[in-house]
Amino acid sequence: MKYFFIACLSLLYVSMSAQNYNYNAYQFPDLRVRGFNIGGNAFGNSLSFRDTNRWSGNVALSARYFSIVNTRKTQKLNQYRSDISYYKQDQPFTFIQIPSHEFNIFFNSYGENRRFTGLNNKGIQKFIEFDHIVNMDFNYQRFNNNLNPPVIRENQHEFNSWVALPVKLGRGRLEPLAGITVAEFLADDLLKAGLISQSFTQNQIFELAQKMVAVDNARVFDFRNANIFRLKELSAWLESQGISQTIETFTILNDNYNFAFSGLRNQGKQQSIGLIPIISATTERSDVWTTGFGLGLQYEWTHQKNISKNLHKAWRSTGSLYFMELEPVNVQSIIHAGIQHEITFVPISRTIINLSPFISAMFLDMENFASIAGLNGSASYFINNRLRITGSFQGNYFFNPTYSSNLIIPSIIMNDYFTFPAQGKTTRNVSVYQYFNEKFNFFGGLSFSYFLF
Repeated sequence: MKYFFIACLSLLYVSMSAQNYNYNAYQFPDLRVRGFNIGGNAFGNSLSFRDTNRWSGNVALSARYFSIVNTRKTQKLNQYRSDISYYKQDQPFTFIQIPSHEFNIFFNSYGENRRFTGLNNKGIQKFIEFDHIVNMDFNYQRFNNNLNPPVIRENQHEFNSWVALPVKLGRGRLEPLAGITVAEFLADDLLKAGLISQSFTQNQIFELAQKMVAVDNARVFDFRNANIFRLKELSAWLESQGISQTIETFTILNDNYNFAFSGLRNQGKQQSIGLIPIISATTERSDVWTTGFGLGLQYEWTHQKNISKNLHKAWRSTGSLYFMELEPVNVQSIIHAGIQHEITFVPISRTIINLSPFISAMFLDMENFASIAGLNGSASYFINNRLRITGSFQGNYFFNPTYSSNLIIPSIIMNDYFTFPAQGKTTRNVSVYQYFNEKFNFFGGLSFSYFLF
């Protein structure tokens, strides 16, 4: 407890003593960037129910390709992700049968295409947005006979897929802050070393950040040549500000540019309302396909604020009404709402700590009620600008007082409260909720990511 209060006081001190800049005045430069990274992770999961504890674990490999476009008229994000996972879990329950081994192949395509159409009468930007989310999931399960009385259950495979095509109208804009915090850390190190007499002005910080974004996205073949080109460009900018180019100056520049990272930050407010048509298809243990159709109406509000180079805060809330036709359970309507808060703390230029509490409530057919509250957390250390190690955890409490066996929740709805912002990622073991009216779940793990380009 003592160390917790010390950490809180340290966080308060650095946020109050940091140089203050008007981040709302920063204009992110036009950008077109692509990237590809691969990674591996291992996770453990502990479930407590009544007097029984269940443990599970998994190992996985993943690959992700993304492209980003940011101009005054357009913001686009497209990403394609594939995961291969192996799960193993023990079998303490005798009243339900759960798989002891699972092999999973998952593919996700997610896209945002936001076009700004002008200003409203309050001078706030308006936009229209066309998104897509495509999920495909192949799963093989092997069962052990653990029921009492014994029931033999064959091994099974299943394929799940769904497509959603949200169309939104909204106002506001989230402006990326890439480069700003690295520029601030660089300026602080130059000041501590006595290479500058005072910290950079706001205009200098913003100009240096824009320069970093520009050289980051200049396409130069061969990583070594690209790094030389970028360091030369940034050295020339420092020299233009009257900073002598000594070996100490270059060391500080290289250290911050190649080894500092502060995560993906935005600044601003944004809200939207949209329609979300959904179609799903599933096959399990046979060649018989079951399909589902749906239409959702969703309101979303997001506010992200950069406090200093060390601290960033974000808030997100959504409210939705879905009309679904799902087999084998016919769910006529689903109403849900939730709110999530995220705090990002960057104590040093190589370490990022995230904490994100969330809570949501759902009504199914106006008869079945369920709620979930939890806390996501992660800590990342950037070994260099290509290699990252991350530890993460999630604890949540699920409450379903109606104890309904029909509580099968489409994953597109669950996604809203397990990611920030939601980007079509699946949440494992969601379907197991149908067996419990109350449960506490906790899992954590460690992952390595390597960015190829």
